[in-house]
Amino acid sequence: MKNFSGTIEVHFSGTDSFDVNATSLKGNVINQASFKPDTHGSHHPASKYGQSLFGTMNEGHAKVELSSFSGTIKILKRD
Repeated sequence: MKNFSGTIEVHFSGTDSFDVNATSLKGNVINQASFKPDTHGSHHPASKYGQSLFGTMNEGHAKVELSSFSGTIKILKRD
């Protein structure tokens, strides 16, 4: 998912399995998950601008890429 300035919001449960790459150049990344460091050998360069989050939930069976220029990215626990 990509956008320019809006909010990207994704919800997860504790049994979901995915790798995440979330970056907002001028916005925020809000995270409620407890990610392990990326276990699939992907190297992500650190950005000196914006906020980024890279990690793995459970076994990382899916790949989730979230990107925004100035919007907020929210990774939230499903109720």
